[in-house]
Amino acid sequence: MPSFKIAFPDEEELLAEKSFRTYKNYLKSIELIIETLYGSELFHKLKLALRNDVPVTAAKPASTVDLNKIKKLLFNAWYSEIILYLPNSFDPGLKFYSNHWAPVQAYYSVYLSLRSLIESSGVNCREDHTNTLNLIASWIKNDNLFLPPWNACCKGCVEYGNHKFYCLPDGYTAKEVSTLTNPSRDNMWDFYSLMLRTTRDRILNKRKMDWKRKHNRKRMLKAEIFELDKNIHPTTIFDSLYRLRIRSNYEDADAFMMGTQTQQDAENYHKALVTITGATLFTIETCIMQFLGKDNFKNLVDEFKKRDPVKQSEKTIKTRADVILS
Repeated sequence: MPSFKIAFPDEEELLAEKSFRTYKNYLKSIELIIETLYGSELFHKLKLALRNDVPVTAAKPASTVDLNKIKKLLFNAWYSEIILYLPNSFDPGLKFYSNHWAPVQAYYSVYLSLRSLIESSGVNCREDHTNTLNLIASWIKNDNLFLPPWNACCKGCVEYGNHKFYCLPDGYTAKEVSTLTNPSRDNMWDFYSLMLRTTRDRILNKRKMDWKRKHNRKRMLKAEIFELDKNIHPTTIFDSLYRLRIRSNYEDADAFMMGTQTQQDAENYHKALVTITGATLFTIETCIMQFLGKDNFKNLVDEFKKRDPVKQSEKTIKTRADVILS
């Protein structure tokens, strides 16, 4: 008789699966929120919501900003997004591989768009991730620059449970949820708030490690931890995308190979990341267009399309620009 051997996953494989499912479920929950808030005609609904809600009175005149620098940043962002989108043209099974680098492409597409937004506004801000995320968080917290879910943030010391969430739905209270369960419309905001909370906690833990190393200490006093936390900007979706980029780029590469159980999981992960990136870019680009003016923004889009011989931008920036400029 033939013999059968049952192979159980080892500890490393189980950890990789848990990591991938966590990332996938965070992204799926955000995708669910966006689809629930704005429906199937995503860009049209976003445009209606954004029409009267983007503050532009503080912007410098478009003639005073560096359009050439803005062009370089936007073109880089749009090229990065096309690379993120390209696996949709491949054998779906290849997303097992492409998903490893997809968070990097998604984050840089968003980050470079944010840098374009800052340049378009005429605000001075050092060109690094920390200062950029800090400035964007201050805009979210104080200036109502973004719509839900991009305007949600978390502030306060998670370690001691005194953190608070801002701009979540009226009457909503964050509830505990297992990241290994599937997100639904009933718990999507629980996933989102957990993502913001854990992102903030990891930022604090990294700063604690740096502080202990600098001061040659093994422990910190509660007051010292609170002082560190006080200097952390409100944690936003942009910090979470940066965290996912770091995990993918440096720390959790195995999660996207060993941790992906099915082709459907890989496709769902990629689809959520593409949806979130496209919707995020639409909101940022709408702000940029209002800062620069319709003609300047249209000229940038037209020039980019001319540099795209195989017309991949037809599926990305052109789709958004057609709505933004209509």
